[in-house]
Amino acid sequence: MDTLRLLLAILTATTVLGPICYALIVYREDLSTLFMPRIELTLNVPRIEYVGYEYGYEGELLKVTIALNITNPYNKVLTIRNVTGSVYCHKHGEFLGSLSLLEETVLQPNKPTTLKLIFVLLSDCERCRDATSLYVDLKNLSINVQGITFYIGYENIGPIALGRS
Repeated sequence: MDTLRLLLAILTATTVLGPICYALIVYREDLSTLFMPRIELTLNVPRIEYVGYEYGYEGELLKVTIALNITNPYNKVLTIRNVTGSVYCHKHGEFLGSLSLLEETVLQPNKPTTLKLIFVLLSDCERCRDATSLYVDLKNLSINVQGITFYIGYENIGPIALGRS
């Protein structure tokens, strides 16, 4: 009877501790992968190119629309629902305003589509007051494509005419 108890205790210990010891041996270099497996995921990022701009005045405020060509690298139609970001003077790094998506944009598979972003020049760059044009940087650009958000920056866009003579 004692032998049977001892045998059952050893069998129970082996059943419980065996898989734990095996996991510790197999994952000894990185135990976190035992609970959170590493997943290699490669995403194709849309290609974005600067196309041009349009501008106009609303009272005293300069309203600029920046056009970017964005190419959908997938074989499915995608929709850009939201874009936000900040606009800075390229030369001096001063904040000029915030930008947003002009209209929801549908991206056809493997084709370039024009994405229109709009911002109102809230303040002039103090050191560019006499300039007739300026180059801008788009920073903290957040592009939401059907729930997936891409964070990018885009530098040295321009020259954007300021309508001054």
